[in-house]
Amino acid sequence: MCKLCENTDFLVSALHNISKIDSDKNKLVESIVCDTNSLMCMHGKCVDCENIKLETVESQLDEVEWCEWQNKVETRKIKVGKREEIKEVKITVKEKVKGSISQLIEQTEMQLDRYRKHMFTIKKQFHYYKKKKESLGKNECLMQVDFSENYICKLSSEIHSMHFGASKKQLSLQTGVYFIGQNSKPFTFCTVSENLHHGPGGVWGHLRPILKKIRELHPEVTSLHVFSDGPTTQYKQKQNFYLLSTEPKKLGFNNTSWNFFASGHGKGIPDGVGGAVKRNADREVRFGSDISSAISFVDCMKKSQVDVILISNEAILNQQKKLEEIQLTPIPGTMGLHQIFVSADSPSDFYYRAISCFCRGSNVCEGHQLKHAVIIPKLTTFETVPDEVYFENSLFEMDVDAMEILPNDIPDDRILYPCIVKADGNCLPSSGSVFSHGHINATAELRVRILSELVL
Repeated sequence: MCKLCENTDFLVSALHNISKIDSDKNKLVESIVCDTNSLMCMHGKCVDCENIKLETVESQLDEVEWCEWQNKVETRKIKVGKREEIKEVKITVKEKVKGSISQLIEQTEMQLDRYRKHMFTIKKQFHYYKKKKESLGKNECLMQVDFSENYICKLSSEIHSMHFGASKKQLSLQTGVYFIGQNSKPFTFCTVSENLHHGPGGVWGHLRPILKKIRELHPEVTSLHVFSDGPTTQYKQKQNFYLLSTEPKKLGFNNTSWNFFASGHGKGIPDGVGGAVKRNADREVRFGSDISSAISFVDCMKKSQVDVILISNEAILNQQKKLEEIQLTPIPGTMGLHQIFVSADSPSDFYYRAISCFCRGSNVCEGHQLKHAVIIPKLTTFETVPDEVYFENSLFEMDVDAMEILPNDIPDDRILYPCIVKADGNCLPSSGSVFSHGHINATAELRVRILSELVL
């Protein structure tokens, strides 16, 4: 359940009990804005419905009461070994709030202003997901992913002390579904690992084998559209965007995008897949199987219709290592974006907006303009000047694979990036041409000069 939706329901319901206001928050929004399909209206940018004002309520009540979900911090005693420590913990509680009628109206107006933006995002993201799935081309793949709650390993017979301490291992599950072209049946999958990291390194450690399999089974697919919820520790952050720009391209995907559902409304097929595989695992345990590791979990799923794949610890660590070796710049307004594209020409260039939409180029819907961002410094050509080498023109593409083996002890205090040159036997003269001329057009000349120096 969504906190914003629930708190809006509480306020509207309390106001409905003492007035003639509609008890349905969606109908209430419809009555106070010009057009629920307009981003300008729903984001409070329309001059006609910018400010939300509810009718004054006449009542003899001095005080009213309503509920509210709140985040709180409280101190607790935590046992660490044989001693106790006092620590602060964050909790979510449902509290009863009391106030005057005017306070209730004011709170409801402010809440509705936040909710109408939320309502618009919910509607548009689900609409885009549905339409995109129905209009997929033969070369397009639509995928929805989500991390399921960790699975706790179980044995068919356990002694009493097995239930305490850290005796039971946990497994990380990333579940999902993908569609290829129009009228495609859903292909469900679940990747399993003993590495519990759910950050971008974990995301792509789990995703890479799935994408590789898609390319092997469907080599015609070159466009990838990913959908997920938007936790900032996992999917909606700069490191995930960077890997989105590099990993699919290595596997042959030329066009990639990532779309985020509204906060608290990302449930879908992946959640059903997670529930199904966990029920299957628990059933196998009841019939005498022991699930004590990721390998045994995968072995128990051989009869499942879900494609269950084992992810090694090294696969996730390799992805994490890539992120440690590069400095990234955050995209402004990351929390508010719900669609991001990777430039096909330059992997460091991203285009994003607040709402997912089909419109591109000059034919853009009102308020759906794409914004541009660069999260890694553009690779540039080199030009020789006295005693130093510096960046100048953005003409070359960064060699992403070479970044993985770039030495850490390069004697330079600047951030350097390798660029791609032709692997046609002229790597050395091509590199020399880049350094001396700022382009690769002098490769042949430098090759002749090298041979002349060696021979003469």
